[in-house]
Amino acid sequence: MKTCYTVILGNYDKLRQPEVITPGWRYVCITDTPEICDGTVYEPVKIESVIPPNDYVAKMQKWALQTQSMIFRKDKIVYHDGSFQVIGNLDEYIKPFENAAFATRLHPSRKHWMQEATECFRLKKISSNEAAYFVDMPTKIEGLWENGLLYFSHQNDSGKWEEKIDKLMRKLSITTRDQILLPIVLENELEPALIDREHAKHYFKWYPHN
Repeated sequence: MKTCYTVILGNYDKLRQPEVITPGWRYVCITDTPEICDGTVYEPVKIESVIPPNDYVAKMQKWALQTQSMIFRKDKIVYHDGSFQVIGNLDEYIKPFENAAFATRLHPSRKHWMQEATECFRLKKISSNEAAYFVDMPTKIEGLWENGLLYFSHQNDSGKWEEKIDKLMRKLSITTRDQILLPIVLENELEPALIDREHAKHYFKWYPHN
């Protein structure tokens, strides 16, 4: 069975019932408050949260859970951030990229991970030690993506993505900024398929975080 899942910790977001429920898909919410799934099609998977939801470390935990979509070991997997509501047919949504191992969206305004690192430092979202680490990274590494909507397929993976995830997990001790880390761990070796932003709007509606 194909799986659509999200991660909501500390009631950081409101879980919204999909406007369209696609037959053949399992809907899962990984959460420390399983009661938020009451009245929805989402099956709760309870975890113990020990991190305040407004802490940047919480984002590290969320990203770890995103990438551990591997635990589902199913056919095709769609992840959406807790701020999104499913509003369309998921089979139609994945058609443009369903033969890829991994798909995500381009960042809407920045094209390089160093631009993101610079902006995060300006906004005091990363420390000077983190910024110094990124300054030493090879500039040949390209790309910057968003991680609010992701797609995985184990059938199309051949092990490369899982290898990169292992590397990502090790680097999370350096920074919790997943948008910066993803291009670095991919190292131009594994190019994700792109989810067109206009296409995604037909299937997911975004709401501000709580």
